[in-house]
Amino acid sequence: MRHALVRLSTVLLVGSMLNCTDTTGPGGDPNFRGLMATPATVRFINIEGGCWELDTPRGHYEPIGLPAEFRVDGLAVNVTLRAAPDMGSICMIGPLARIDAISAR
Repeated sequence: MRHALVRLSTVLLVGSMLNCTDTTGPGGDPNFRGLMATPATVRFINIEGGCWELDTPRGHYEPIGLPAEFRVDGLAVNVTLRAAPDMGSICMIGPLARIDAISAR
């Protein structure tokens, strides 16, 4: 009986873990469906050797692959972001987002 209970508990635990998926985009926004085009301000955060942030009307995001020419604190940009739930960062200053397009405003 004890072995059956352990097996059942294991099956339920694994099943619940497999059912956990995050379908939201940056910032946990449930309306985000893949891409988000938004105005933003580039910010330099002086932690962990320096981290870049995009400050948008919908929240703060940590950009992946911010081009060097846009690494200017206070620069106003238009940016298209894509959620990056499979990535990690040492900065941990906001949700990670890949940049699909960026231009100065």
